[in-house]
Amino acid sequence: MSQKALYYRLSDDLDDAKLITGVHTRISENYDVMKDALDSVEEFEDCQVHEGPIHQHQEILETLKKHSSMAIQEDLTNWQKNDEHREVAKLLLVDQADYNTLHIFFDDSAHEGEDCIVDVRDVITKEVLPYEKFINRYVIKVEPHRAILEPDYFIKMIEIAERSRDDEIDRLENGIPDEQVDEEEEEEVEQ
Repeated sequence: MSQKALYYRLSDDLDDAKLITGVHTRISENYDVMKDALDSVEEFEDCQVHEGPIHQHQEILETLKKHSSMAIQEDLTNWQKNDEHREVAKLLLVDQADYNTLHIFFDDSAHEGEDCIVDVRDVITKEVLPYEKFINRYVIKVEPHRAILEPDYFIKMIEIAERSRDDEIDRLENGIPDEQVDEEEEEEVEQ
């Protein structure tokens, strides 16, 4: 049960996000109703509410260290109520200063723009990461036809994400700003 969780995204403010571990059934779309049930119903006695992005991130890391996987149900209803806006989408908390951990989120709806279904945030600064910063590094936009036809598709995508993160770490350690890399990539495309 510790590998199962629900997210409630009450607003675009990370401090309003609630992670409930130990449960996989959303008995209500309303967080307050769910919280009351957790406090009063015996079947939920092993569930825990995690508030604050750092606490949530730490809980996810600890679960992944123990079990290597975790199923987190996103707050689809709130996302739909907010015009399917990225800032209340599926939450992926990353610590950009942690060079030893790479979370990779696979989703076929990781489109560029405000309708992206993944909200990637730096857990320390709470910064919303721009698409260019997270795509093919923390988030892989899955191409379903390739995933079906290529047996090693996900392995290839993991390798791309790892290379991208390694390149980013090298740039950071050498003091090379992202803007300079973008200019170099544009020059290569032009050539």
